[in-house]
Amino acid sequence: MNYKETMNELSKGHVFGKDPISLESFQTYMNSKNNIQKQLKCIHISGTNGKGSTSYAMEQILMEAGYKTGVFSSPNIESDFDCIRINGKKISQERYESYIDLYFDEWKQYRLSSFEAEVFISFLYFIEEKTDFVIYEVGMGGKEDATNVIDSILSIITNIGLDHCDYLGNTYLEIAQKKAGIIKKNSLFITGEKRKDCLDWFSYICHQKHTKMYTAIKEDFYMDSGLHLNVLDYHNVFIPVYASYQSKNISLAIQALEVLKKENYIQFKKEDVYKGLSHFHWTGRFEIVRKDPLIILDGAHNLEGIKELVNSCKDIKNISVLFSALKDKPYDDMLEELKKISSHIMVCDFEHNRKADVSLFLKHDVEVIDSYEKIINEIQTPLLICGSLYFISQVRKKILL
Repeated sequence: MNYKETMNELSKGHVFGKDPISLESFQTYMNSKNNIQKQLKCIHISGTNGKGSTSYAMEQILMEAGYKTGVFSSPNIESDFDCIRINGKKISQERYESYIDLYFDEWKQYRLSSFEAEVFISFLYFIEEKTDFVIYEVGMGGKEDATNVIDSILSIITNIGLDHCDYLGNTYLEIAQKKAGIIKKNSLFITGEKRKDCLDWFSYICHQKHTKMYTAIKEDFYMDSGLHLNVLDYHNVFIPVYASYQSKNISLAIQALEVLKKENYIQFKKEDVYKGLSHFHWTGRFEIVRKDPLIILDGAHNLEGIKELVNSCKDIKNISVLFSALKDKPYDDMLEELKKISSHIMVCDFEHNRKADVSLFLKHDVEVIDSYEKIINEIQTPLLICGSLYFISQVRKKILL
């Protein structure tokens, strides 16, 4: 079976929005495999926003320091195999499908979801390729996420926002309690979150698990042909990105690696940080895919993400917005935020089983378009495309054909 056939087949038994999230079946499967994932030296990242950017920044610095670094992330943006990579290079389709041939019958037997199958493949791949460190991003939440079968030396929670409330809770504290499920015993933990109730909970869990807790300090930055960052004793670190919100993510990445350095897990030089971050380019996050006219892709897919995006776009004149979202997102509030930077908001359809029907957006002053390809080819003013990572992925492929 190929990749798409496998993912479709495994998804048949798991319906988003109906099935309860549980780690039990996947943990049982990993027990049958002697918990091979425990061979890996892992860093685990959860949080409402910024997981991908934080992990990517860490990856670049670790690579610059000479470490063979694996990353597991989701969802895929550029291709079906983006989610598993080593030193920036994604797993090959042939390698991926060789694992399918070997293990598909077992996955069906244990009723694994498509996401759990991908996590398992990543374990095999990273072990066989003898990685030094692996960075795992959670798919959703933390406590019951498939990635939570790993043993991590460091857990990171970027921030807490109101997203996936049907699964994780309706308050910041309830969501923090679920995300704190990634914190392991006798390990390390750092967070960029600032809310006192969330920090108090993290502190309580770390105390219970005899884990050292660190809280990220506030960074200083300015924008001038990119991001210039000051944090700890790193001054004027240049990162070639144009979104101010990346200052928090990249600052957290630096501080997380400094924690590992302090605890003697890794060694790196200051030059590794400067040089590694000079290569920073995170696909689908304030990604400029065309300069004339300006077209920006950003996978901001929840209210907190949209607010940060709006702040980064506030100085762009005459900007139009192309928006689409999943049906379980607060799209009304997201559209209201986008009105702060644009008087011309367009909405459209895209391919996904959880997409929001465009009719749901009509209470807002928006323009419904049939073809985003036509808009992209004809627009003469700056355009921001946002609302869903799945939407961004589809549009991106059309633009960069």
